[in-house]
Amino acid sequence: MCGIAGIYRRGPEPPHESERAADRALVATMLRSIEYRGPDDVGLESIGRATLGVRRLAILDVDGGHQPLSDHERRVWAIQNGEIYNFPELRAELAARYPLRTHTDTELLPYLYRERGARCVEGLRGMFASAVYDSADATLLLARDPLGVKPLYVAESGDRVLFASELKALLCDPTLSRDLDLEALGRYLALGFVPGSATIVRSVRKVRPGTRILITPEGRRDERYWAWPSSFTGGAAGSSTEALADEAGRRLADATTAMLLSDRPVGVLLSGGLDSSVMLATLPEAVRRETRTFAIGFSEGGHHDERRFAREVAERLGTRHREFTVSLDVAAELQRVIGCLDEPCADPAAVPAYLVARAAASEVTVLLSGTGGDEVFGGYRRYRLAALLRRMRWLPRRLAAAAARVLGDREQHRRTIGGERMIMVRKLLEARGRPTFFAGYLSTLEPASPARWAESLAVAADPARVGGALWIELITETGAAPGPEEAQAFAADHLYYLPDDLLLKEDRCTMGASVEGRVPYLDPALVSFAAGLPLASRFEGDAGKRVLRSLARRTLPAAIADRAKHGFAVPIEAWLRGPLADLAGDVFGGAGSGVFDMATLRAWHDQHRRGHDRAGALWAALAFELWWSTIGSAPPERLAALGRPQAAGRG
Repeated sequence: MCGIAGIYRRGPEPPHESERAADRALVATMLRSIEYRGPDDVGLESIGRATLGVRRLAILDVDGGHQPLSDHERRVWAIQNGEIYNFPELRAELAARYPLRTHTDTELLPYLYRERGARCVEGLRGMFASAVYDSADATLLLARDPLGVKPLYVAESGDRVLFASELKALLCDPTLSRDLDLEALGRYLALGFVPGSATIVRSVRKVRPGTRILITPEGRRDERYWAWPSSFTGGAAGSSTEALADEAGRRLADATTAMLLSDRPVGVLLSGGLDSSVMLATLPEAVRRETRTFAIGFSEGGHHDERRFAREVAERLGTRHREFTVSLDVAAELQRVIGCLDEPCADPAAVPAYLVARAAASEVTVLLSGTGGDEVFGGYRRYRLAALLRRMRWLPRRLAAAAARVLGDREQHRRTIGGERMIMVRKLLEARGRPTFFAGYLSTLEPASPARWAESLAVAADPARVGGALWIELITETGAAPGPEEAQAFAADHLYYLPDDLLLKEDRCTMGASVEGRVPYLDPALVSFAAGLPLASRFEGDAGKRVLRSLARRTLPAAIADRAKHGFAVPIEAWLRGPLADLAGDVFGGAGSGVFDMATLRAWHDQHRRGHDRAGALWAALAFELWWSTIGSAPPERLAALGRPQAAGRG
């Protein structure tokens, strides 16, 4: 696991030495801004047109895995952020033909490239953002793993192509424009994150999951090497739920076992929920006995503290279990979390996610989680939205939208079950009020409605247009419009919500604590298998994930196997009235980024403190303004300072 950064020079002639020196200095600054991603080692090389840099968190071959790494002839060079889980098999194959010098997976990339060219990434099973440079023909290959577990950003400036693991590393270039992308801003306001290839900065783009880029002196070619699987193809139709569970269990066990590969301590984040519990239960008993599991609780966590369920699972499965209690001092932590998140992200669960990773960092370097289980096997309540909306066709859209606005003005308590249900009703009405199912589905993710944002914006961003734009992009990326409405929901989550919100949070919050997060549910083979499952296999009453529940009932307590989904619903409405009230007041009292009319935000904050729920809009606005002051407007030296590691020491 690492953070990477680099520069490639195009043009008719290779760079002269003064340009190479400037590139080395800039890449060194870029690496300082992401030092927490790799506090164990730093490497920097200039080869021909490329300058390659890496910060290394040593997982495999701790002493001998210094990057960048080349083949034995020093022709092809590689750097990588991530892990290749089929490394042992690939190494055994290549060692028969080449004089391999290390036991790290990155060394395989130059040899795979020599044999297969750009297709080398197609045989990799893992999570990765890789750069491979062939000095013989001055070709640079950039590639991102199929599901987008690891991030990769690209910017072009004159004859230079810059790339890095994080946006702020690219912003260390003082010549790079920081103009906001107003279309991307509209997407952030509509969803709480920026989906697709866009970033909030117009000059920087994300490499899409499953995509590779070939750069030569003459130009650039982007191509998808991993096709998104079609949902509900019926390939497993006719199989019983138990048979489907058998196959799912085999594939999940295989993925989880592969992701235990490490020369450093490995742990499993055990939430007490279905996904992490089933993932752990698929491992052989002998492996479980040696597996460290962690459960994290928060002081004043209320009914969201799930440690008792995690404890029950750990006792049943016989793991080496530890529990932590973390003080949730949100005002003290929020600024650090914003710096780690790197992009504007209004997912408040990033705060506890970072604290979880930081607590675990004192014990382990690698942490497996159940992230992705809901998207792969159908765990969210919103996946039943299509069926619910079909039953509501009698309700006029305008009336539904008006009712949603009324409920949006009421005080809501997310820390109670009744409060969460009222929010669900409001979201259902909001979805019914939208012109298409796809737009309605996306509305379940929005921090606030487009009408609410229209009151506060000082720039020409339009969140109301996001649904239509993403629908066109979805069709372009998958090659066809998904058929059933349920398939549209799954496609939207896999293409946008998963890589651009959940995995952004997973990557930044673990790497911010210098921990490698791994996600067995997002093994590409498992994802492809689950995508083809019949629609009925997703749902079971109100609980969802029928296949996983069938698997869970074989080994786990009934209280775990039959639990309804219980995500960590962060109490942002209480935070904004309490521990964050002063910080929000200070931010909204300043000049800010120029995106919002601050007088409107101050009025919303006052209304919120008097009992009218404005939490979604206020949190998204606060997260954006803190991002702007911490990253968006920060000079390179301040961005570099953000990279200092924070995690406790480990053995």
